[in-house]
Amino acid sequence: MKKTLLFLLLGLVTYGQQFVSVLPNNGSTSGNARAPQGAVRYARTCYIISPAEMTASGFPNATAVSALSFEFGTAQDIATSGTLKIYIQNTSDATYLKASNVWTDVINGMTMVHNAPTTIPAATGFWDITLTGGTPFTYTGGGVYVAFEWENPTNPLSTANVALCNTTIVGGLRNEFNNSALAASLVNTSNWRPATRFAFTASCVSPTAVTSTNITTTSATVNFTGTMPAPANGYEYFVSTSSTAPSASTTPTGTTTSNSIALTGLSHTTTYYVWVRSACSVSEKSVWTSAHVFHTIAQAPFEYGFENPLHPGWTLFNAGTGNNWGIGSTAGFAATGTNYAVYGFNATNAANAWLFSRAISLTAGIQYTITFKVRARMDGTVMYPESMKATIGTTNTVAAQTTILWDSGLNGINYETYTTQTGTFTPATTGSYVLGFHCYSVADMFQLLLDDVFVNVPLNLDENNLNNVSIYPVPVYDGFYIKATNLDVTGVNVYDLNGRLVKSFQNALENYNISELNSGIYMVEIKNGEETQMKKIIKK
Repeated sequence: MKKTLLFLLLGLVTYGQQFVSVLPNNGSTSGNARAPQGAVRYARTCYIISPAEMTASGFPNATAVSALSFEFGTAQDIATSGTLKIYIQNTSDATYLKASNVWTDVINGMTMVHNAPTTIPAATGFWDITLTGGTPFTYTGGGVYVAFEWENPTNPLSTANVALCNTTIVGGLRNEFNNSALAASLVNTSNWRPATRFAFTASCVSPTAVTSTNITTTSATVNFTGTMPAPANGYEYFVSTSSTAPSASTTPTGTTTSNSIALTGLSHTTTYYVWVRSACSVSEKSVWTSAHVFHTIAQAPFEYGFENPLHPGWTLFNAGTGNNWGIGSTAGFAATGTNYAVYGFNATNAANAWLFSRAISLTAGIQYTITFKVRARMDGTVMYPESMKATIGTTNTVAAQTTILWDSGLNGINYETYTTQTGTFTPATTGSYVLGFHCYSVADMFQLLLDDVFVNVPLNLDENNLNNVSIYPVPVYDGFYIKATNLDVTGVNVYDLNGRLVKSFQNALENYNISELNSGIYMVEIKNGEETQMKKIIKK
């Protein structure tokens, strides 16, 4: 009887596929067979996933890989069938170091984990491939090489799919593809590695589809899809301003039994990372989900100079057939710092490209001044005039950008020196607003450059604040003092011009030491209970 009962209890344990994003996309895309491509008959590809990337993913050591996923941003028009072979190899290499590009040398020492007729779907999102027809592979720590061979000699071809990619390792991929025969060598070197997930069989599976809504300057709601059945001890979550992933032993920020987490007490203009895991028992936890990233709404005064490599909350949209905005870093071309936004010409198609700011909290009835610096770039001795307008609206969509702040007119930016342009905006309602920078240059111009975007609080408001609070000395060297009349300082935060929190102090201090910060301009947020005031300082 006891043995029968034990058998029945064991039978209640369910196992599932636990997918882990071992190489997340960073917004890059490619249609050049970085992942299996239905528009070509033959492709061979090999790429590295570094030890740091595998560690950050949380994929457990000594674990067999049971499935692999690629991710598509644009679907091919029809599903295509062929033979797919996949290879994986443990490695300590941090970059792509295979000495030979000959395919037989590339796969030497790799485990063929999949060898079967396979269909590439006509769909976006993750394509999950259950590994069959090969030899089991166990991840033992460090990094991995992943390779695949795609062969479709006779079946119909599709339009090209577009794979989501990661470009953080220079030359991290080798491949070759054509419609004639499988290539003997991988002649192409690329930074575009396909976004990749590994799966393993687990009895405690993490939730999926982590999202965020109701984002304000100080709060947000995180939602996710729970498991079926729900874990006995609910879900644990970890929140951080660092992208460093929690480990299995990390103490969670909190727990929840629902599929929603209300986060409060956040800082404005800040990037947050959230991980969630299932707590199936006191001792058994799932792996953490991949990091979900959200950005709290910025607060005026707001300044941005495109120096933050993540460009938190900023988005692009190409509404036409020309090129899109990008980030430039050529020495001598930024107004300040090293980076700037740039539109590079399309030889045949006019620009219709939008660059949207992160959301900024504005108060009804207050007139805000928006400034930015813009210029054209000469090609040798020839000036190619550019065209741009600045707008503001409630979301980062073209339809929502209903107010024009400034418009150069067609070919109106015909100057090579950065020029500060100004617009004003008085919101009818308090809420979050987004700036839009719309390049509409005609075809075959050269480059439009944009830098140093400011949303300034009205001067009279700042003067009223000066009656209560002042910061000295001016400029600041190692530290600063706050003189406050009838004001109880409860905390002080220091932000750089990209909105990143670089220093934080709790409660009032005699001196606020920032000696470790570089010289430059910073915004100081002074807290008085639920109220805040912003001051600009210059550190030498």
